Amino acid sequence: MEVRKAIKDYMDYATIHGIGRSKNSPFIVLRILWIVLLCGCLGMICLQVYELHKKYQSGPIITSVDIKSEQQLTFPTLLICNKNPVSYSKLPVDSDLYLLIQEAASKYSVDMSVYNGTSDIYKQDFSKFDKNAGNNPVENDVLRDTQEKFRMLMSILDDESLNSVSPKLDDLIILCNFLGQPCSRPMFRQMRTYEHGNCHIFDPTKDSRLTDAKTSVTGSDYSFEFMVYIDQENSIPFVTSSAGIVITAGRTKDKSGDKRGSDVAFDIESNVYVPTGFEANIGYQHVLFDRVPGYDTNKRCDEDLNSDGLMTVNFISDIGGQLGLWAGFSILSLLELLELIAILLFGMKKRRQSDNVVNVTE
Repeated sequence: MEVRKAIKDYMDYATIHGIGRSKNSPFIVLRILWIVLLCGCLGMICLQVYELHKKYQSGPIITSVDIKSEQQLTFPTLLICNKNPVSYSKLPVDSDLYLLIQEAASKYSVDMSVYNGTSDIYKQDFSKFDKNAGNNPVENDVLRDTQEKFRMLMSILDDESLNSVSPKLDDLIILCNFLGQPCSRPMFRQMRTYEHGNCHIFDPTKDSRLTDAKTSVTGSDYSFEFMVYIDQENSIPFVTSSAGIVITAGRTKDKSGDKRGSDVAFDIESNVYVPTGFEANIGYQHVLFDRVPGYDTNKRCDEDLNSDGLMTVNFISDIGGQLGLWAGFSILSLLELLELIAILLFGMKKRRQSDNVVNVTE
């Protein structure tokens, strides 16, 4: 009886919404309705707390984006690549690269006299390739097929062999100025790539004449200006699909993570293609993303602009919001429940002691 009385008393003073109405409503139908609603709300609380806990365990990260206008920018390191990886006239006739071109010409019935300078390109009949294409143009995609084979063969050449057939820096860049002054040789160094063969890195910080490579004014007179010469007559048949250069901006990286000791990383996916016959003006925007430690030490980073998407304090606050929304539940309500549990346990212990006394008396 004491347990039932304690529960009834709790239902009268409980701050959790709905408990009192499920006991004191004048009609049985309303009591049943309140009990159903109370159970539904408690079920929603369990569901919402479960979803919040799952989100908390995933360790979400919120990224803060803050746009700042820099007064000065360090000029980026640039990677300049010729779309034509090697000079056709420099290929030895017994080399694998040259034999691959001849094999493609034979396969697709292309007259190589055009590329060898012994025939007029404007008098050639190029319809033979279209006739050979048939109903399967993918298999007859000469650029797709030969280009990849050429790159693979080029990648296994030793540096000396590749240098002997690649366009030289002095032949590629015929005019160069940086910050209004002529470029110097230390500003350039060679870098080998899979797609374009030998490319050239422009890094003005390597010039001892410059104290820094920062610029605060836009325009060609205050940055990097250069003119290139593309020898289109030496383009590789079936490999070079267009004439021009590819420019890629680099970023400084940690040398310890690169076995080759390079201090610059280039994102090839964000390169800029500049075709021949045009003047191109390219702007540079410096975007920096920093991150801060997350709640999980395994997910921590070094910088400090990001924050945890759901920190512990937010997790507790969200749970409190769900409890308050569905049942008017608060810390005081929790204390009331603890009090009820303590009363019930005390009552059960007292009743067990009374039963033992009765048994002894009998």
